Amino acid sequence: MTMMSATRSFSIDLPEGMASIPVAAVPGTARSLAATLAGTFGLPADDASAAVVADAFTVFGAMLGESGMDFAAMGLFRSPDDPDRPASVVVTGNRVPSDHATPEVAIAGLRDLHAEQGADPVETVALPAGPALVVVDETIQEMPTEDGVESAVVVTRRATAWIPDPAGTTIAVVSVMSPSWQDWAHTCELALDLFETFRWEAAR
Repeated sequence: MTMMSATRSFSIDLPEGMASIPVAAVPGTARSLAATLAGTFGLPADDASAAVVADAFTVFGAMLGESGMDFAAMGLFRSPDDPDRPASVVVTGNRVPSDHATPEVAIAGLRDLHAEQGADPVETVALPAGPALVVVDETIQEMPTEDGVESAVVVTRRATAWIPDPAGTTIAVVSVMSPSWQDWAHTCELALDLFETFRWEAAR
């Protein structure tokens, strides 16, 4: 997957089993996602459950686009610890215009900014594309159940890599998020592997 801008582009390699979600309405998106989900779980190509999930992710992709995301992707996997437990992952990416002297200067500024906001943990990592700041955050939501009496607690965790480009024009922001908190360790491994594939394209 490649994200283009007027001055810079970057690419990441999606793990097997993940599918791109257009951040704008594209005919046939839901059908394509449904086929991917069905294949992952060995279901019939026209499985109704896969279609429902695909419809939801298609709407979600449009919402991400409206919020400023440049690209999105999703994956629904079987938990490595419990094959009967599904684990969902969403990847998003966008860019932030910047005017930094060096990637290290940008990282220092980003670290201070996140520290002021109380983000924890915050780690600097060395990627093949250069230094990056990785921030992990968590949100907790209460969702009403069908009976309307009780509510279910949904914990969503997100690992975000902030990657300054060497030219000093752009900071890439790539996030991997999942509500499957039981499999967060596996999601972290997936995120770090995905961040390792990040690469800047030649400036235009």
